[in-house]
Amino acid sequence: MTKNNNNNDAGDGTQDSGEATNTAGKDEKLFTQDELNAKISARLEREKTKYADLQQQYDDLQAKIQDAEFESLKKKILASKELPEELAARLNGKTEEELAADAEKLASIVNAKKSVGRNTNPADTGAVLFTVAEVKAMTPEQRIANMVQIEKQLKDGTLK
Repeated sequence: MTKNNNNNDAGDGTQDSGEATNTAGKDEKLFTQDELNAKISARLEREKTKYADLQQQYDDLQAKIQDAEFESLKKKILASKELPEELAARLNGKTEEELAADAEKLASIVNAKKSVGRNTNPADTGAVLFTVAEVKAMTPEQRIANMVQIEKQLKDGTLK
């Protein structure tokens, strides 16, 4: 029995010479396994780089979308509290609940200042009515400062 050195141990009839054989009879370029591995590794590296670039672009766009949605949420919360949009940068919080709580605090401060003199106090009817004794007790500077009211009261006959 002769031993065939071209057969591998598996006995499947394939050659294990490290190079591909030209079985079709064409003039094709033959590569070693190391050359194929190098080519495949280079191609994989290019694809990984391309994928990494696309992933970075995707991540950047996702971050922009999240920022826009967060700003929109801030404006929605401000509108619900009847606060101007310009205060969006003043809101603190990372969740909708935190933003709403901060907006509530801000609204209580802003609305507290708004409500002074509005619907809480009697309407201002204008100037105070002076008496003759009050006018006589005024300093010259006070008389000058209140001259319009004093003259009006003299015309109306309400200076008593």
